[in-house]
Amino acid sequence: MPLSPFNPRLVRGYFLVVATLCCTLPPAAAAAPYRPADDDVVLERLPDRPPVPPAGRAGLPPEVAAGLAQAYIQRARNSGDPRQLGYAQGLLQAWWKTAAAAVPDPVLLLRATLKQARHDFGGALEDLDGLLARSPDHAQGWLTRATVLRVQGRYPEALDACRKLQGLAEPFVERLCTAAIRGLHGEREVAARTLFELADAVNRQPANIAAWYYAERADLEVRAGRLQQAGLLYQHALQAHPGDLDLRAAHADLLLDREQAPAVLALIGPDVSADSLRLRRALALHALKDPRFEAEDAYLRDGFAAAHRRGEALHLREEARYALATGDDPQAALALAQGNWQVQREPADARLLIQAADAAGRPQAAAEVRAWLAESRLQDVRLETGS
Repeated sequence: MPLSPFNPRLVRGYFLVVATLCCTLPPAAAAAPYRPADDDVVLERLPDRPPVPPAGRAGLPPEVAAGLAQAYIQRARNSGDPRQLGYAQGLLQAWWKTAAAAVPDPVLLLRATLKQARHDFGGALEDLDGLLARSPDHAQGWLTRATVLRVQGRYPEALDACRKLQGLAEPFVERLCTAAIRGLHGEREVAARTLFELADAVNRQPANIAAWYYAERADLEVRAGRLQQAGLLYQHALQAHPGDLDLRAAHADLLLDREQAPAVLALIGPDVSADSLRLRRALALHALKDPRFEAEDAYLRDGFAAAHRRGEALHLREEARYALATGDDPQAALALAQGNWQVQREPADARLLIQAADAAGRPQAAAEVRAWLAESRLQDVRLETGS
């Protein structure tokens, strides 16, 4: 049975950037909040919300609440605006603390999705386990489970979840999901052959599936050190799905690694609302010693500090990376990277912690990462060479 609707962000754990663990704060956390001197200053224009029926959120049937919540989640993916996730959670509030067994399937899947986005990976897995125990043929449930496990570096379990898609989703989807995990778990060349075999069928897939396919191939090429080929594949992915913020961020990361900061600015453009892209723009401006960096730096540091004042730590990977690239306190960057590692364990997280430990003069701080690399059989030339 084909999977519809199919959300590419749910399957590309490579692009997830979430965390919840508190850690030692860098100096930026002490920054004073921005207060405009004039009440007429427009800080931001909020998008319209999808309409809510007159019955109100509390009285909505679960199917209606789930449909509206899905609309908000899609808005969050398209815009990078995390407030949309809060609106979605508000619609599901009547079931938020209810035992999984008493929550309808559509609501439970979205509750797991929102917990995943908040980096409550344990809570997301609990909900998904409850969903799949009573609905073992729920393809999106297995796919979401594979994603969460992948982000945590639990590759054998993620691979098992991908294989559960056999007979539930299109064969292309099951093979792509499986190949992506095998490529992380010691079978990079086997995965590359499988992805090559799927190339003839990619043009028959929906645009978001095609974008996922090209993104997985690009990721594989990056980890193999074939950066030029990876860049071409990211271009194909963006041609298939031009509005995907995660794809643009991943392509920008590749360009930054290749020291092509002007290309990053061209890719992202001057009018950036999504914080994930704004961070890459700031890193490019910093690399170019562009005077526009000062304004971007103030914006991002204020955002990091505001998140800490709210008791949040949802972007430890980004904050650690930014502190490492632009700051003069490698110890703070290391603390952030260590906190991030306790939550998510993707190749980018391993690389970040190793780099931060080296910059802080404490390579032993990355011992846990190196042990995990051996155990997970992750193949990534950047980690093998320390670049």
